Amino acid sequence: MNEDRNQIADAIIKAACFLGNGDAASSMGAIEHLGVVHKEGMQEIAEAHREGLESIADALNNISVSIDDLAKAIKENV
Repeated sequence: MNEDRNQIADAIIKAACFLGNGDAASSMGAIEHLGVVHKEGMQEIAEAHREGLESIADALNNISVSIDDLAKAIKENV
């Protein structure tokens, strides 16, 4: 059992050596670069959602104003 664990640990350590920057065009290692890409992607998604939610809020505000105008018009004609 310990032999199996040691082999797994050795394999993980060996694989981790390949997570550096190697000959990459970036000074970051693979995990760091992945983190940056993930963060940028999440920011893009959040921005898209924010814009969509702002559009919904604007539409709801326009509906609210229209309902108020309609209620005033009904009051004036009753």
